[in-house]
Amino acid sequence: MACNYTPEGLVEAVYEQYGIVVPLELAYTYSEADPYLTPETMYYYMMSLNEE
Repeated sequence: MACNYTPEGLVEAVYEQYGIVVPLELAYTYSEADPYLTPETMYYYMMSLNEE
């Protein structure tokens, strides 16, 4: 089941599920690139940024 999250919804869902704060600007950037972005995918993107 595909669910389109707003950038604000993504930020909230990632925080609720993983306890990670995603900058809203970053959520907008990733959402524009992938309109079907999920909180899980956003979490993985954040983890990959932290590894750099």
